[in-house]
Amino acid sequence: MEGHQPTKMTLADLLCVLRQRLLDAVDQNDRETLGELKTTLMILREASYQSEDKQIVGIVVTLEDCTRDFLHGMGWKENIPSIEAIKSALS
Repeated sequence: MEGHQPTKMTLADLLCVLRQRLLDAVDQNDRETLGELKTTLMILREASYQSEDKQIVGIVVTLEDCTRDFLHGMGWKENIPSIEAIKSALS
């Protein structure tokens, strides 16, 4: 579209998308997607350590832990961060 400016994706947007993919994968018992999410979140965790922002690190680690727990059949051991918690941590 002429004159249309694409929307830029923020880190909060990315984490919210990954959060939703996690919820969808859990609902569908999609182990392949859970494995992909675990790898993605592991890489994001390592990158987030460089920021030294405890809120960002905490959100990424919690998402990774939730993914790992479901991948290994342990269910909800952690509370998944809410969209509001993700957005407020990154604003």
